[in-house]
Amino acid sequence: MAGIQNIDIGSLDPEYIAVCIRCAQRHGVHHARPTIVHGNTQHQVSNPFADNTPFPARVQKHPSRKAKTRLPKRTPQSHHPSPTRNQQNKDLAIRYNYDPLWVQNTGADPSSVLKFCSKLCFEDLFVHGVIQKGDRLEIGYSAAFSTKAKQGIATLTYIGLSSISIENRRQRPDLILTLSSHASARTIRACSGPENILAVFADCDIRGPEIVQRLATNLHVWRGNVELGTFMFVRQAYDTWMMEKDAEAERTGTEWRRRIAHLKKVHERKRKLTTRESDAEDE
Repeated sequence: MAGIQNIDIGSLDPEYIAVCIRCAQRHGVHHARPTIVHGNTQHQVSNPFADNTPFPARVQKHPSRKAKTRLPKRTPQSHHPSPTRNQQNKDLAIRYNYDPLWVQNTGADPSSVLKFCSKLCFEDLFVHGVIQKGDRLEIGYSAAFSTKAKQGIATLTYIGLSSISIENRRQRPDLILTLSSHASARTIRACSGPENILAVFADCDIRGPEIVQRLATNLHVWRGNVELGTFMFVRQAYDTWMMEKDAEAERTGTEWRRRIAHLKKVHERKRKLTTRESDAEDE
């Protein structure tokens, strides 16, 4: 600051003086008060940027320019898989008051339900509620746990469902096997079908002509003291009932299970395409 102590004020630009004072302030010289010659007298120029005086504020942006808004971070959401057909139709027969004896009660021809092959899986009858807890599957046998020939009845009692996949997306029935000729019982967890039952029968040394043949046609379903029919007949009757419900829902335009909504969209798309083709031919 000694270089600007005694100078003629007339030879300097005021802006230059302000720049010099600002530079001195930035380099730590806060109390510099240069003496400037003004005519015949000398006086000290007060520093406009003293210790207690703040620097000028920065130039603000034009108010028309809006600041960028920061979007909030998206919180990760838990994944909920779509329900499978097994979950959608759970307790379907119970919700719609399905009568397992509808063929006998309506006087329909029993052979009419056996004309086609049902695609329902073994566990579907249990998951849908056609076979309910406490119902029994019975079949006769000729020997059990010994080489001596013994006649008896093997009873498979339905006690509940077990999950075989993550998030309970697939379930299978739990069955308790009891033999009339033996006091012990075995539990079949998550029974996958007749093959699993036959494997347990082989471990128990159960034999018989009915077991050697197709098991589904020889297993009789009982609810209390009422026989519902063979397992194969119960499955065919339930599948026939569902197909009639599907046809009724398609005629009336209602939805009684989720797959009907998809079928309605397919039929509607086909109808529109057919209408367009016929209109094009007319033109």
